[in-house]
Amino acid sequence: MDTAVPTPSAWRKALTHSLPVAMGYYPAGIAFGVLMAAAGLPLWLCLAASLIVYSGAAQYAAIPLLASGAGVVTLTLNTFIINLRHVFYGIPLLNVVPEKRWQRLYAFFALTDESFSVMTTLPEQERKPLFVKIVFLNQCYWWTASLIGFLLGAGLNRLIPNLDFALACLFVILWYEQFRGKRVFWPSVAALLAFFFAKSVTTDYVLLLAVTVCALFIVAEARLPEQWRIHHARSAWALPTAVLALAVMVLLWTSTPAANMNTAEMLGTQQPPWQQIMAIVCMGAVTFLLRFAPNLIPKRYFDSPYLTALNFALPLSVMTILIAASVDVDGALAGSLHLLSAQIAALAAVWLVYRLWRNVLAGMVVGVAVINIMLSLLN
Repeated sequence: MDTAVPTPSAWRKALTHSLPVAMGYYPAGIAFGVLMAAAGLPLWLCLAASLIVYSGAAQYAAIPLLASGAGVVTLTLNTFIINLRHVFYGIPLLNVVPEKRWQRLYAFFALTDESFSVMTTLPEQERKPLFVKIVFLNQCYWWTASLIGFLLGAGLNRLIPNLDFALACLFVILWYEQFRGKRVFWPSVAALLAFFFAKSVTTDYVLLLAVTVCALFIVAEARLPEQWRIHHARSAWALPTAVLALAVMVLLWTSTPAANMNTAEMLGTQQPPWQQIMAIVCMGAVTFLLRFAPNLIPKRYFDSPYLTALNFALPLSVMTILIAASVDVDGALAGSLHLLSAQIAALAAVWLVYRLWRNVLAGMVVGVAVINIMLSLLN
């Protein structure tokens, strides 16, 4: 049973166990705040996202959507897809979640990747008494880091050109983290095909349509007989498949007028505050429901091959789509390669720095520096 009044020693233990998370959350949270400021979004929205949504990858992915005035449905679906893996987190912790109702609800709400990692490494007898304390401290780290980042970013955005490109750098890092764990290219190839197909048929719901097409493809692939599934294909097919995919994408793209929206165009097209609030609430609600799902869904459904396939491939596809949406493909196809060349060079530098040192903030700083250097040389 939980103690009625948390003892100082329990809080000290929780602080000790959560400090490694703080070391990761502060750089990442500061980066989130800086990017929110760079996108021209308000401080209250930054803090509300870190308080209500509390999901790093989903919050990062929401920045360009919020800045471009995306609707509630698009933001909610994007959050659902990115956080789909969270349905599995509560299963091994069901027996150690606090019994008090509000503590139990909050424990599931705040069960992020990092909190899950900490909780599953604790001794069994410490998990229940420290659960709420650890996840609460972790969210405090994230929220205060977001505040610090936004306050810094408001000034940095005026001093550093192309600071908003740090978001594309972050997407490359998140993609690489997904790729490291899966070592497959086909979700990214499928994502690029879906992205350019979506761009060829709509200008308003590109991300929503691209992600939906990817999800349908992944489910369809999971229905194939085992010997026909993509993961049985030889790795030698990876390069020809990628080249063929690129050719198809160019054909799809050039068949209709392009309509990418750069950061400057995004600013000033945001939804009114009440719709932004509704979007944040819906994103938080879907995140909570995914984390709380082990209490609601019979365990047999977690063994569904479709859910397993989506959980495996879709996050990698989503990161690929976000990268594609962040670079200047329109300008390249129109004959201007300067910006896209600088972006590719910068993203390659980000990948290299992160691969060598595993430092998110260093990778983003290098990416912004390289794109500014490249643009100055090319211009």
